[in-house]
Amino acid sequence: MPTSDASSKTDRLQRLQLFFWNNQGKRYRTSELAGFLGTSVDTVTHDLRELSVSGHLPLTKEGWYWYLPPHFLKQRASSSRDGS
Repeated sequence: MPTSDASSKTDRLQRLQLFFWNNQGKRYRTSELAGFLGTSVDTVTHDLRELSVSGHLPLTKEGWYWYLPPHFLKQRASSSRDGS
């Protein structure tokens, strides 16, 4: 059973990364993200913090909302063009 939990966590983390990359500049409440993933607010909160602290996705939390800072998106686009 732990393997299934690990794969679902990996899936959630990947889905969150793609979600924020595909919805650049938009802010989302934890409850909205929990609905999107079909999981609890506590689980999503933990996942968002993990992504942010690990550096995989430098999310910012402002009040009730999470978002990907615009400067991160510009850095990714510029490093993609440079071949980095």
